[in-house]
Amino acid sequence: MFAEIDTCVHDDNLLAYHCTRLADDELAGVRERGLLGLNEATATERLALRVAVGDLAPGDAARLLGRLRSRTAATPEQRIGKIWGVPSPRALSDEDGLGNPLRYWGGEAFLSLDEPDLESLSRLGTACIIEFEAPIARLAFNELARDLAERFLHLFAGLGDVPGASVCVAGNIPANLVLNIFKRADDEFERLTECSTWSVPLI
Repeated sequence: MFAEIDTCVHDDNLLAYHCTRLADDELAGVRERGLLGLNEATATERLALRVAVGDLAPGDAARLLGRLRSRTAATPEQRIGKIWGVPSPRALSDEDGLGNPLRYWGGEAFLSLDEPDLESLSRLGTACIIEFEAPIARLAFNELARDLAERFLHLFAGLGDVPGASVCVAGNIPANLVLNIFKRADDEFERLTECSTWSVPLI
């Protein structure tokens, strides 16, 4: 049954949400180029731009790039060239799961850092939710049919959506599949996340 479901939806797209923190020039880049999968080249480009505009010192950028290398070295298949998101707006209120990507610039590859890195990264950019269409044919670690069945059973039982549900897309998401970008100051951002009720304020 699960294989039949996967076959039926293979050529479709799945609505998903990517949580991150972006500077204004990066927002423009997403609108122009779409979402780019994580790799050393894209990370180096992002860091170099932040150094060029004075957001980061060269030494800070070098340390962050080293952090990326160490975080991805053990399991590159889980991070390199991938874009992670959640497949339901109900999951966007999960402070434990999504708070850090929205609080600190750079994505999870740069997280688990010590001060002063976290403090400086919390001042960079704006918390954003990027609503996009994820091509089902490019989902990594694809067990979509089982995930959908689990979500249905949770919802049917009145337990809400599956808290840990996520999607991982291999490769880039072109700009035409980026549907919306909700910024922290937008009413829709608050509606989706209810972040004003979070235990740690989101700026």
